[in-house]
Amino acid sequence: MTESEVEIDVDGGLISGTLVTHEQALNSAVSIIIAGSGPTDRNGNQEGLRNDSLEKISTSLLRHQYASFRFDKRGVGKSCFPSLLESDLTIDTYVKDIHCIIQTLSDEYGFRTFNLIGHSEGGLIALLVAQTACINSLVLIATPALSFAENLIKQYQLRAPQFTEDVETILEAIKQGKAIQCGCEHLSLVFRPSVIPYIKSCYFIDPLAIASTLSRPIHVIQGDNDIQVEAMNGMMFEEVLGKSFVRLTMCKGMNHVLVRSFKDHDQNIHTYNDPTQPIHPKLQNALIDAL
Repeated sequence: MTESEVEIDVDGGLISGTLVTHEQALNSAVSIIIAGSGPTDRNGNQEGLRNDSLEKISTSLLRHQYASFRFDKRGVGKSCFPSLLESDLTIDTYVKDIHCIIQTLSDEYGFRTFNLIGHSEGGLIALLVAQTACINSLVLIATPALSFAENLIKQYQLRAPQFTEDVETILEAIKQGKAIQCGCEHLSLVFRPSVIPYIKSCYFIDPLAIASTLSRPIHVIQGDNDIQVEAMNGMMFEEVLGKSFVRLTMCKGMNHVLVRSFKDHDQNIHTYNDPTQPIHPKLQNALIDAL
């Protein structure tokens, strides 16, 4: 096994990541692991929340002699962007970064086949990349089938229903390009001015519509104990696009950080900061089947 630190030159700075290869690799393919929303690092962690979910994916792939590349997002971890402003970020920024990663891994490391493994919002980014890049296997893990606004409203309905009506009003104002009014500190943080450009860039993206434009089947992996992206999302991909196009794997008991968990909210959240838990075994098998 070889683990290499790789820096990739992109617009405005350097993306830093970990390339893991096996001396007995099965082919010249590499799987690019794309993190979900927020300041998430290459291992799937954020400040104060360490679960190593994406590192565990890489380790699982290595056991089966598959190479992988995982990376820190812009301004996170070792990915240095001295002049980065949150207000400059859009989802297209991340899509362009993946294209640069593919180009570098091809030109400098000799990879010829590329798989994308997107977790949560990373799955949406993977879908957008796959529209224009030549991708072998596309794997969506806990990826919303609902639009950005629908998914956010759904999360509030489940986890903080007292804010739902205000969130709906704010999202409608953003959609119409109007000024927003946040009535409390929590919503003022969630919808701070610097993040509005990113929300606008995601607002009209329809994951199901994007997936329907692709020529190759997609692999959807979803847990039924996910409190951020409900199980219905995985089933929606299959129901709308058909079983011949969507290879759906439902992982019983798996939550958003890809481990077995209880349905109880507090116990579920506890696993978000517990890196000792192994990833769900059915997820491991589904990943290998997809590649």
